[in-house]
Amino acid sequence: MKLVDLKCKNCGSKLTFDTSENKYICDHCKSEFIIDEETKKIKLVDMEKNGYEFEKGRIRAQKEEKKSKLLGYSNDRSLLVNIIVAICCFLGMFLIPSIIAIILLKYVNETIGSIIGDVVFILILLLVFYKDLIKEFKYYFGDFKNNFKKSFKIYILGFIGMIVCNLFILTFLKDMSSNENQVREMLYKNAIPTLISISIIAPILEELIFRKSIAPIFKKRWVYVIISGLLFGCAHIIVNFVQGTFIITDLFYILPYACLGGAFALMDYNNKSVFPSIIIHAFHNTCTAIILLITYLGGK
Repeated sequence: MKLVDLKCKNCGSKLTFDTSENKYICDHCKSEFIIDEETKKIKLVDMEKNGYEFEKGRIRAQKEEKKSKLLGYSNDRSLLVNIIVAICCFLGMFLIPSIIAIILLKYVNETIGSIIGDVVFILILLLVFYKDLIKEFKYYFGDFKNNFKKSFKIYILGFIGMIVCNLFILTFLKDMSSNENQVREMLYKNAIPTLISISIIAPILEELIFRKSIAPIFKKRWVYVIISGLLFGCAHIIVNFVQGTFIITDLFYILPYACLGGAFALMDYNNKSVFPSIIIHAFHNTCTAIILLITYLGGK
């Protein structure tokens, strides 16, 4: 037998059956309905209702529906809304942490101010995607062992691609990217704050922006993987440009970053969750940072 959800013919919201009154009630506009016994069909007959109260309820229902679409699941939003959300995420990544860091500059040093700015922006992103994140958390960690294995295999492929690209570029350029040099310098000068930033904050922030925000826009797997990877690579170069450390050879390093970013996107797509890339990204950054610190301290 096919079950049918009865909806209010006035505002389109789902109806609730009141057993005591033997009638259907709309929770939004408060219209009341009964089944038409004469036709014996699922036909709703409007009972007495004040016109002013109905209109007020209809407007309230429309407002709540718009709110639920904006703060609800990403797939329930329109393509235009998802594009706007993604653009705001990318712009916010450069603007919000920087503005907060500047405001706090007279109270804390630049590194701490930057960390606080990133944390504030992460909280904003969590609010925007909280429904998706709750659902994806349950899905991924419901079978964490198998999901992690699948994710790690993809990471290995992306990591190998990144290493091959880096070796090929270093053969000709004999130098690392400006972004890599800057991260190492920060790590050696302020080890603990920088380690917190690149091991915890950066994976969460970057995955919510480069994977989560654009996933609802690009539905096809390889389109999503390629675009996500390239955006991830370009962002690391743009940061150098904004900070005045950009050199033309940095453009070559888009490719190794894109290999890793594309792997993160692929594992998220296959697992229907952003948590695989957050976890693997954190693992990758932490291991890299620890190896760099050990090498640096051992060379003193």
